[in-house]
Amino acid sequence: MKRRNLLKAIPAVAVLPVMGVVPAEAETETPVEDLFRRWLVLDAEESRIYAESDDEDEHAAATDRKIEVENQMRAAPKLKFTDVALTILASTSYGLFGLSDEWRDGFRDEARALIAA
Repeated sequence: MKRRNLLKAIPAVAVLPVMGVVPAEAETETPVEDLFRRWLVLDAEESRIYAESDDEDEHAAATDRKIEVENQMRAAPKLKFTDVALTILASTSYGLFGLSDEWRDGFRDEARALIAA
């Protein structure tokens, strides 16, 4: 496609959502993506609590809330590779902690299933 034709097509792309045509990237979030958004909020909350308080019960409660969402993420179906990656990021707290063998095997199996699909 020539550059001129591409530039002419840009206004048409802008009106596609108005006409009810939605690009593939604008699909609704997967359950894992939704859970990851919740996890991000809890991660920030946990960091704030650790920074502002010395109360070990508060620390434990904040961590427990985050772990509960991580467990939900691991249990949720992985519909795309991003789901596997986000679950690994949350489960390891961005690589701060390692993956258990059980989790590693599960993530490998989920990725293989997505490749086969």
